Amino acid sequence: MKYDGTIVKMESTGTDPVTYHLPVGDDYIPISNYIGKYISLEFRGDIFCIGCGRKTSKSFAQGYCYPCMLSELETSKNCVMF
Repeated sequence: MKYDGTIVKMESTGTDPVTYHLPVGDDYIPISNYIGKYISLEFRGDIFCIGCGRKTSKSFAQGYCYPCMLSELETSKNCVMF
């Protein structure tokens, strides 16, 4: 089976057993079904911000462009302010 699209952070549900899903484009691939099997991923050279969707040359804070990393509330939850 082939999937095409932007990959974002893998999600998990449940606790016993844990079920993993990999969001690829509009699909959620049940990765738990592929444990112990061969899979292939191809990077096509495009990185898109998960905040604003624009194409960027680098990603920060697990998927944001630099301006969104500075402004999005999700990226500040791990910061310590003095």
